[in-house]
Amino acid sequence: MQNARRKDQLALTIIHQCLDRVTFEIVANTTTAKQVWEVLQESNQGVDNMKNVRLQKLRGDFKKLHMFESENILE
Repeated sequence: MQNARRKDQLALTIIHQCLDRVTFEIVANTTTAKQVWEVLQESNQGVDNMKNVRLQKLRGDFKKLHMFESENILE
């Protein structure tokens, strides 16, 4: 039990050292590495969704640009 707690505290310390200030403030009240991991997963879910939306928009823009260039080449 003591060994597990020591490993958890070591993991928690390593995670804290890797975080920027804003992210650290989000997880500052957690007490275990597992809690930090869960909070980080929840807070980053929206980021993944935004990346997908942005990627879809860029693909659409690329297709429009490609079609526009194809029209100008044919003229």
